[in-house]
Amino acid sequence: MPIDVNEVLTAEESVLGRFQIEILAPDANGWSPAVMAIEAMVTNYRLLLKPFKKKYQHASLPNYYITSVDENVVSNFPCISISIKTGHVFHIVIPRRHRKSLYNNLIQMRVPKPKFKMDENVALDDVQRLVAFFERWQPA
Repeated sequence: MPIDVNEVLTAEESVLGRFQIEILAPDANGWSPAVMAIEAMVTNYRLLLKPFKKKYQHASLPNYYITSVDENVVSNFPCISISIKTGHVFHIVIPRRHRKSLYNNLIQMRVPKPKFKMDENVALDDVQRLVAFFERWQPA
């Protein structure tokens, strides 16, 4: 069963994309795709993963646990590598036509949303003050 959006999303959460992926697993020859296909749902706050053919609860990886997202090649498999705070790295294999979308969704998910709206005029004034301050300290 696919991930049920009505059951898992919080009030402020929205789906950025849904994909069928495989995770690379180490084997005697290096790395190869794991046996089961996995549904990946990227929201603005987290990555949800769930095997398609099993009745497992979805796994949730909040955006603040992800330290990097990179396009990579592992054992000749083009993939997206996700590094997390624990030091683990997940290598995701996805068809080429969807790889860029998943990558972009993961990058978008990682960008924290501002909690408040800044007054652009105040920000510009602050930047100009900083520039003026540093210009005074430049060597002659």
